[in-house]
Amino acid sequence: MLIKKHVVPVLLAALLFVFASVHADTQRVSTLQEFAAAVEKHTGRLETSFSISCAWTLTKELKKTSPVGKGVIQLSEIMMRAGCDYYTVTWYDDHVMLSGIGYYAGWKILYCWQTGTTSMLSSREAETLEKALALVSGASGSDLEKERYIYDTLCAAVTYEQAEDSSGDKDCAIGALLNGRADCDGYSDAMLLCCGLAGIPCRYIHGDSTVPSKPGSVNGTHMWNLVNIKGSWLICDLTWGDDDQAEPNYLYFNLGRRDASVTYYWNADTQFGGIASMADFSTQLMPDQQPVEVRTQEDVYLAARRTAAAGLHHLSLYCPEEVLWQTDPVTFRSMLDYCGMNHYSYASSGRMYAVSNITLPEGDFCFCDSREEILTAIGEYADAGIRSFTLYFPPDLAEQLLTEHSDPLQQVFSLSRLETPDHYRYSVSNSCAILTDVSFIAPLPSCRSAEEIRNLLRQELPAQPSSLAFLLGDGLSFESVREELSTAAFSLGVSTLSHRLAGSRVTLYPVYYDNYCIANSEAEVLSLMEATRNSGENELRAYCSGELYASLCENNGQRFFSLLQQAGFQEYQVYHSDEIRMIMADSLR
Repeated sequence: MLIKKHVVPVLLAALLFVFASVHADTQRVSTLQEFAAAVEKHTGRLETSFSISCAWTLTKELKKTSPVGKGVIQLSEIMMRAGCDYYTVTWYDDHVMLSGIGYYAGWKILYCWQTGTTSMLSSREAETLEKALALVSGASGSDLEKERYIYDTLCAAVTYEQAEDSSGDKDCAIGALLNGRADCDGYSDAMLLCCGLAGIPCRYIHGDSTVPSKPGSVNGTHMWNLVNIKGSWLICDLTWGDDDQAEPNYLYFNLGRRDASVTYYWNADTQFGGIASMADFSTQLMPDQQPVEVRTQEDVYLAARRTAAAGLHHLSLYCPEEVLWQTDPVTFRSMLDYCGMNHYSYASSGRMYAVSNITLPEGDFCFCDSREEILTAIGEYADAGIRSFTLYFPPDLAEQLLTEHSDPLQQVFSLSRLETPDHYRYSVSNSCAILTDVSFIAPLPSCRSAEEIRNLLRQELPAQPSSLAFLLGDGLSFESVREELSTAAFSLGVSTLSHRLAGSRVTLYPVYYDNYCIANSEAEVLSLMEATRNSGENELRAYCSGELYASLCENNGQRFFSLLQQAGFQEYQVYHSDEIRMIMADSLR
């Protein structure tokens, strides 16, 4: 922000006054507000020189440094807000003389267009007017709709660039509209010109901005606009609204005094007119730009989670109260991380927050607020055949589940339909479990006795599954059924068996089988023998019902030997086990 004023010695100014045509105010003013109104009257006519009558006490007040101007005096603040880019001031005991006044290009162009005196414009100013009129021609509807169109269009057309000195056009509408480069003065000047051409009252306002959103910017002197919508003056900052993203943000669009005061500081004694206390977001912003009102961290988490779950890529928040996380970006960002927002752009304006360009998790994901919802989600993914997904947890549940070894989470998974419940990784910082290429099983049965386990094995193992899982009923321990489980498994053709325990879940994995059959007749045994011969295997096992086992083993197994010969085997060794009613033949030739 460049402040261009020139104070010349009193004597030289007096000589200039003799030859200059100076408009004088005969009415004496006594307050800063009255002085500002007098300045506005003269600058509204684009006068280059005028004098205002006032008491020396007011002159002394005008010379004071502005409370927010960082070296700018009260007079300069009033002159800037009245469109004066530079001027010369001469101080007298009973009046102040202002001469050599130059106006911001947008202010001057607008005046000439309104008064039909565009012949006064330079070629660059005339070109700027033509550009602004073309831009405004696309605006229609209410003043608010026109303002929003101008805001969006200028954000898309202009790039922020600090003006290093007063020789360029970046600090006025010419640089913004013709070159697409402007500092805060240039943005504000272009906004004033375009709004004025669209019939929307607009003014400059000068002060400090403490939370600039532009990369490389520093806190300090700043210029923005006041726009009058339906009789209310609202703060609109085009500079900070243009954050070089695909879409402009609306953190700084039509704020009321209460919300803007968190970010902006201005001198109320020199401002034009009153600024509305509060803005009504429901009318100022489009439906998809409406901020979600939040008061607690839980509110932020829920709003962010709904945004991610809906697949949206932007989120606006408004917190009417001052709370800790408002001034702690790390805490705020951690709340977003809990919601699967891997990458995003973040900006704030005191009580308003904009999260844009959100990158959502790749693939399938969902949010689980309880252990029961985790199990339900896994079941739904299993039914849909989705083998890779991410589960996000709220902060309180994440704290319970995600420990150093993540045993609590594995215990929850052990109750699910995951075939191998330890096949996952988790992120403490993002509060999520990431499961990739998992396998599912049918809904887990619950066995309350050894007999129910045997029945389950008899039902499932003939299909030769590679794994089998079940839950131990209340009061049933694995050690109490281990031996009976192994015996039952081997009786059903299992050659090798491992198991895993996770809470009440027992997973038999991996399960390997012999060349076997569970036979209820001699014909089934003979079929196994013939299939073994055709495949070239040299071993087989037959698990038989009680009566069949007795008949095959009668007379030292003569009937079983007869079947082997009938199947074409001439050499063999035969073993049998009365305990599991199994007859095995190996070394088959």
